[in-house]
Amino acid sequence: MATGESAAIRPPRDLRIDFLRGFFILHLCGTHFTWFADVAGFKSPLRFYGLPSVGLSSPAEFFVFFSGYVMALVLARHTEKIGFWLTQARTLDRAWSLYIFNVFSFAVVAACVGFLFDPQSKLYAVSGVERLVENPARFMRDFMTFQDNLAFFEILRNYIFFIPLVAIFLWLARIRVWLPLLISFVVWLAHQTGLTTHLSYPTFNPFAWQFLFFLGATIAIWKPLPEWQFPRHNVQIAICLALLAGAFAFRLIVFPQFHAELVPGANKTDVGPLRLIHAALVLWAALLLLPSSQWLGRFRLTRAVIAVGQNSLECFCLSNVLVYLGAHLMGHAPQSMPLYWVVLTGLIGAELLAARLFGWFKAEPWRAAA
Repeated sequence: MATGESAAIRPPRDLRIDFLRGFFILHLCGTHFTWFADVAGFKSPLRFYGLPSVGLSSPAEFFVFFSGYVMALVLARHTEKIGFWLTQARTLDRAWSLYIFNVFSFAVVAACVGFLFDPQSKLYAVSGVERLVENPARFMRDFMTFQDNLAFFEILRNYIFFIPLVAIFLWLARIRVWLPLLISFVVWLAHQTGLTTHLSYPTFNPFAWQFLFFLGATIAIWKPLPEWQFPRHNVQIAICLALLAGAFAFRLIVFPQFHAELVPGANKTDVGPLRLIHAALVLWAALLLLPSSQWLGRFRLTRAVIAVGQNSLECFCLSNVLVYLGAHLMGHAPQSMPLYWVVLTGLIGAELLAARLFGWFKAEPWRAAA
């Protein structure tokens, strides 16, 4: 077959990756809103239970992992053609886009602080709104220079640091595919052993979280997830689920009063080793249990989740705004279970609808009409 023909024929997009990305973004939305509801005083056991409730990891790990995975997968296709410096320029342009999205979503929340939370409520202090109201100019300066954040605005800040390093990552991977991951692991290990304590970061420490990002990037260029094979499939499912059940029992028996983030070795800020292992088990289980790409494309609901994954940046920024508005509503009746479920359902529904709208705009239907 001619080279031009082979280049023109590409394998169909694997919707399983988009579905997982969309699922974990929706999971983040539910987890963040439930955390705000807890702070407001919601006590009912009939609530959304996510990974932090039953394990040692959270959906944030998968959001970071898949962001590195997709970024490397996309750039690796073109870096040999366009060269290192144009690849570097492309990563800087992408990082700038993330910065603008993050600042814009922050501006929307900041514009609402006058009515969001009662100054006497815990939400007022815990969310960071109190610091914003006390000194708006200083807080906005600190936010734009990565020194302070409202709750849930920390993740994109790290991406702005990580994405410009992808061009260097791909250049090193051409020497040895494992070389950039080894460097990333050494940085993570140095952080775990306390060598970076003088460079402390309050949440989502970039010296730790970069390992998840570049682990995803390494898998993308070494062996993309659709190429993974699982021999003795049912046996692997049984083993994986047994290990996850064991992790849940370990936490329930040994640390019954602890939040997952407080379990030694599972710290969220520093991405402890137990958190990494648990996240790997969850990803393994997801790949084993997930149906085929063709099956996921058949149904309206799964296609809606896929759309969230395909518009992950926009949907994540929207979820940050929505959970603050949802928390405002919960503040009026924090003990109300019907209100909790109505708001949570509304947030998820808004995310699904917005994802389809974002996808429609990206498709640029006006070009076809012209």
